[in-house]
Amino acid sequence: MKYLLLLMLLSAGHTQASDTLTLTRCHQLAEENFPLLQQNNLLAQIADINTKNLETSYLPQFNLNGQATYQSDVVSFPLQLPGAENQFPELPHEQARVTLEISQTLYDGGAVKANREVMQNQLLVDRQQVEIKRLQLKKQVNALYFSILLLRENKAILTTSLELLDTKYNTIRAALQGGVMLESEANKIQMQILKVRQQIHEVEANRQAALQSLGIILGIDPPEEVQLHAPDMEAANLTAAIARPELTLFDYQHNLLQANEAVIQTKSIPKFSVFFQGGAGYPNPLNFFDDSLSPYYIAGVRFNWNLLHWNNISREQQILRLRSAIIRTERENFNQNLNASLASLEGEILKMETLARDDEQIVTLQEKNIQIASSQLDHGIITSSDFLEEVNSGQQAKLNMNLHQTRLMKAKADYLTEKGFY
Repeated sequence: MKYLLLLMLLSAGHTQASDTLTLTRCHQLAEENFPLLQQNNLLAQIADINTKNLETSYLPQFNLNGQATYQSDVVSFPLQLPGAENQFPELPHEQARVTLEISQTLYDGGAVKANREVMQNQLLVDRQQVEIKRLQLKKQVNALYFSILLLRENKAILTTSLELLDTKYNTIRAALQGGVMLESEANKIQMQILKVRQQIHEVEANRQAALQSLGIILGIDPPEEVQLHAPDMEAANLTAAIARPELTLFDYQHNLLQANEAVIQTKSIPKFSVFFQGGAGYPNPLNFFDDSLSPYYIAGVRFNWNLLHWNNISREQQILRLRSAIIRTERENFNQNLNASLASLEGEILKMETLARDDEQIVTLQEKNIQIASSQLDHGIITSSDFLEEVNSGQQAKLNMNLHQTRLMKAKADYLTEKGFY
C-alpha cells in the first residue's frame, strides 16, 4: 500500500489547526513551539554581555585608594648640620593619603582575544546542545503521530466489522422471526456487536488522548476530526549520510578545548601597561621633609611577567588533553550506540516489509472465508459461533496488516530521524 506525503499548511490567522496535518508540518510546529529554542536568544545575549565585559580590558582602568595610619616610630635627625639655623623637621606619627590611579593596558599577551574565542566556541557548544534536544522532540512527535495513524485505521477496521455484524444480525433476526434460526444464534451476534463497539470506544478514547498530547507539543488545539496523512516512506532515501547534531557538538567541544589552550598560553607572556597615580598625602609621600598635606603624582610604564608558574600551566594543559580524550571516548560510544540503533531499525524495516507483503494475501483469503461463512450461516450449515470465528479472524488480519504497515512507516521515519534527517 502506498501513502502520499501531502504538505498541507495550517490556515493562516486561525488559532486552531486546519483539518489536515502532515508529519513534516508537525515537526515544524513542534519546533516553533519548543520552549528550549528560546535558549538560543538567551545564550546569544549572555555571550554578547560577556564579550562587552571582556573588551573593557582595553579601556583605561580607574582605581581610587585611601589609607590612614599611625606609626609607633618615625625617622628622626638628632644632628644639626653646620650653618643650619633649624633642626630637621620632626615627621608626624600620623600619616594619610588618597590616590587615584589610572592605568591603560598596552599589550596583554593576546589574553582578551583568546578569551573571546573561548566565549564564541562556548556559545556554539551551548546552541548545539539545544539542537540535540530538538532531535529528541522529533522522535517524540513521530511516536505520537504514528500512534494516532494506527488508532485511526484500527477504528476504521473495527467500524467495518461492526457494519458487517449489524447486517448479519438483521438477517438472523429476520430468519428468527420465520422460525428458521434459533434465538441463541442471534444473541451471539449481538454480544459480538457490543464487544466491537467497546473496542471502538476504547480506540477512539486512546486516539483523542494521543491527539491532545500531540496538540500540546505542537502548541495548537487540533479539531477532533483532524486528518493525519501517512507519509510516503517508500520514496525516502534511507541511504542518506549521518548528520546527527551530537557529531557537530563533539567538534565544537574540541574547538573549545583548543581555545582554552590558547588562553593558558597567554599566562606565560609578559604584559605591558602605562599608569598615572596622583593624589594628596600627609606628609608628602615623595618628600618626607614636607610635613604638610601636599599633592603629588607618579607616571610610568609597568611591566609584568610571571616567570615561575610552578608547573601550573603544564598541569592545566594536561587537564585539557584528558578532556580531549574524554570527548573522543564519548564520540566512539555515541557512534557505537548509533550504529546499534540503526541496525535494529534496519532489522525492523526488513521484518515489517516481509510481514506486510504476506498480510495482503492473508486479508484477501480471509475475506473470502467470511463470505463463504456468511452464506453457510444463512443456510444453516454452520452456527453463528463458526461465523464469528471467521469474522474475528478477518478483523484481526486487517488489524495486523494495519499494525505492520504503520510500524514499517514509523521504522523508516525513525531511521531517518536517527540519522539526523526528517
